[in-house]
Amino acid sequence: MKTLQNSINTIPYCIVEIKAEEKQKLRLYDMGFYAGSVVTPLYECWGGGTKVYEVKQTLIALRQQDAKNIWVREMREDVPKK
Repeated sequence: MKTLQNSINTIPYCIVEIKAEEKQKLRLYDMGFYAGSVVTPLYECWGGGTKVYEVKQTLIALRQQDAKNIWVREMREDVPKK
């Protein structure tokens, strides 16, 4: 398992767990980041420190300090997407 911060662009991942304070967890949940969600890192924003992800057919930019609290596993062909 790895964090979303260390994920490779264009490879879909499944969120396993979010390790953050309750307030931050709720903010991430509101944006679609919760256990079982499929997330695809797309590209790093100019200037660094922020990366764009596709989650629930929406593009969302997350700061590196937020992405490091999201634990993911790489999606495999045999795992159905939600």
